[in-house]
Amino acid sequence: MGWLDGFRDWYVTHRSKFLCLWGLLNVFLLIMWMANVSPFTHASVVSKATVVAVRNCGTKADGYTYRYEVDGQAYTGESGFFDARCDTMVPGVTVIPVTYRADNPSQSMSGTVHAANRLLIRLSLVFAMLCLAVLPVLLYARGMRSRG
Repeated sequence: MGWLDGFRDWYVTHRSKFLCLWGLLNVFLLIMWMANVSPFTHASVVSKATVVAVRNCGTKADGYTYRYEVDGQAYTGESGFFDARCDTMVPGVTVIPVTYRADNPSQSMSGTVHAANRLLIRLSLVFAMLCLAVLPVLLYARGMRSRG
């Protein structure tokens, strides 16, 4: 029996674990989307904002503050977890899209709902490749190496 046949047999017995892992990761993505994006799916307006400050650039805790105006009133907001890295931001120069609630302009998110949805789909596909292809091959190869 060749490597591919052995892998196929092993994968058939373990695939439910990988499907569950992919499902859990997608549930996590959905919760993140519901907390950060879903409030802006209805009654929201897309506008432009200017980056006014960056923080902790080059670290995992980096981010930026942006400023936008609605009917002459200035508002500020903070970047989210999945937003662009601050090393591409120049305070006072960089203009980004921002989505705010029409009924409460002080609530905003950097970016657009459409862009967040595209990111959600891409991450789900990356998780699928990781959980259903890459991870099983690596685990099977590691198991074969420890036996041999």
